[in-house]
Amino acid sequence: SKNPNMLRNTRTVESNYFIRLLLWETNFHAEHHCYPMVPFFNLPKLHALMNEHVLHNECKSFTSQNYHCIKGGGWIDKQNSTIHPKSE
Repeated sequence: SKNPNMLRNTRTVESNYFIRLLLWETNFHAEHHCYPMVPFFNLPKLHALMNEHVLHNECKSFTSQNYHCIKGGGWIDKQNSTIHPKSE
């Protein structure tokens, strides 16, 4: 996205404990990009403060996010239609 607002162009994910531990809480992607100096162990606290302000919060798991990106009419198709609009 060309929009520099991280609340509009970055998603966040809420995973189970094992995945969060494995990924050092980096599943809080929007929070990390808005405030990159926040240590990973404080990202859940930041998430609690920011969650309602993140625009793309409709998919909470990695699986559902990836599915919604690649399905027909999903995020990838929407990005392509914005970048390469069909001429009429």
